Amino acid sequence: MGATGGKATGSYMIPTLLNSVAGTRFKVISGYAGAAGMTMAMEKGETHGWAGGALTGYKGPRAQQVKDGSVVILLQSGLERDRDFPDVPLLREVVKDAESRPAVEFIDSSNVVGLAIAAPAGVSEDKIAVLRAAFARTVRDPAFIEDVTKRNLDVLPMEGEALQKFVEDTLATPQKVVDQVQAILKL
Repeated sequence: MGATGGKATGSYMIPTLLNSVAGTRFKVISGYAGAAGMTMAMEKGETHGWAGGALTGYKGPRAQQVKDGSVVILLQSGLERDRDFPDVPLLREVVKDAESRPAVEFIDSSNVVGLAIAAPAGVSEDKIAVLRAAFARTVRDPAFIEDVTKRNLDVLPMEGEALQKFVEDTLATPQKVVDQVQAILKL
């Protein structure tokens, strides 16, 4: 499995986690220059795959590779299966062991948060409410949705309050789980 340069990337963490808790035997090869480098290595046969990337590329510019079978999506991250890949299991579904589940959810949390928009600490609640309302209007705007849809992308926003709670819950992960993740990832 191709991986980017660091251990703090999904391309390293996900296959390493699966090796530890699901019995896979992925050999993780670090040092590739991001998704483009990992994809090129996979296409040239240098690696057999990579993990941690967004499905977006395989719904848009690389959709044909999935359709013709030259790329097979084995697993997806997040809380819900992507509607375009309903038969591809979630990482959270594959690892059923109760002892490993908190580590899986902790590592998978970054994929749930995705591309978040944040404000710095100290911003007043009334300004946060205005920003959240503007964001909600934007993601419901027909012109915005049309533009995103033309690019074969999805508009699947998480409401600000739900996202904030998810992040707070993740940050409150018990130290025992954090220690388990550090041991698995050899950090």
